[in-house]
Amino acid sequence: MPTKPKATVKQNPENEVPLEIMAESIVALSQFGKKMSASRLRQRAVLLLLKDMTGISPEKIKKILDALPDLEQQYLK
Repeated sequence: MPTKPKATVKQNPENEVPLEIMAESIVALSQFGKKMSASRLRQRAVLLLLKDMTGISPEKIKKILDALPDLEQQYLK
């Protein structure tokens, strides 16, 4: 079974984001993912719009969109 890559962020210590703000942002992203999944807007429409704007493959975008609703459960207590 492949291991998940670990994310690392290098940033200037003077510009650190407080943990509370990071947690609130994770919750907001997770809630956005849930709302988008429950909306009338089809995922295919979002995929095509984002692909057109970014040039990123629809498969990669789909993985991100599918992961959004689970961020809170995965990364917060």
